[in-house]
Amino acid sequence: MFEKKQILVPIDFNEKSLDVVMNYAVPVAKKYGSRIYLLHVIEETGLFSGFFSSVDTDKVAKALEEKLKEIAHQIEKENHLEVVPMIVKGRITNKITEVANMLDVAVIVICAANKHSSKDKDLNFAGANTYKLIRTSERPVLVVKKPYQYSDVKKILLPIDLTPASRQKVPHVVELAKRANAHVVILGGAWGPEKEIIEKKMQVVLKQVTDYLSERKIPNETVFFNSLQSEKEYFKTICTYSSENNIDVMVGSGRGDFTQEYVVDGITEYLLKCSEIPILSILPEEKGIISVAGRI
Repeated sequence: MFEKKQILVPIDFNEKSLDVVMNYAVPVAKKYGSRIYLLHVIEETGLFSGFFSSVDTDKVAKALEEKLKEIAHQIEKENHLEVVPMIVKGRITNKITEVANMLDVAVIVICAANKHSSKDKDLNFAGANTYKLIRTSERPVLVVKKPYQYSDVKKILLPIDLTPASRQKVPHVVELAKRANAHVVILGGAWGPEKEIIEKKMQVVLKQVTDYLSERKIPNETVFFNSLQSEKEYFKTICTYSSENNIDVMVGSGRGDFTQEYVVDGITEYLLKCSEIPILSILPEEKGIISVAGRI
């Protein structure tokens, strides 16, 4: 994943986004010898954008540019890394994807909002820009919640279902496992009135995945849950299992609603809410989203 040696980190100068830079992006860049691009987008279509003149906007842009240069210089000095500051104007997600493609980056590392919903205090919600970015970016998007400190991967959790998009993520997991010398836990589940039929189909798919990993000398094991009552329980089980079994990386997949730019697949959405582990979303070859949650 990091052959391209370039990481894009959009920031808005708040404490959380700067924390992501220092505690995650910098250690990753050190490990892989990557260059970091710090990007700030000045949104031109915001609620108050029409109240400011072009002169005022230019002054703001200049001040932010100087601040970003200071941050980049400090990171370079303290960590012996190449850090490039960038200021652009436009719609946030559009500009992030545009810059990522232009620079041909390996990954986009972003900070997620971490706010509890009023209905369920166990769930946290990422912002609309996060959802849109992981739905539209052609580049991998790593969503990190604060507080989180990067550490090496030892165990990868790979949930598998019957969708084509789910199986498309397997080669990406192989790449991660090889680079990190990690162990892969393949996880499956079945529920609903046709649970027995689904379980039989799942066992076939799980064996295919196991064989694929074993042929590529990736250490692995399979865990299957057949007493689930619902899809939501399956999602909760993934989060619980990962926290209780020292999982470093979670992998989820699903297709989502491809007519809506802010709608992601169910498992990715739930992991964004329930998991404190970073989530890496990768757009597969066909429509659908592959999401890898955890330490890369």
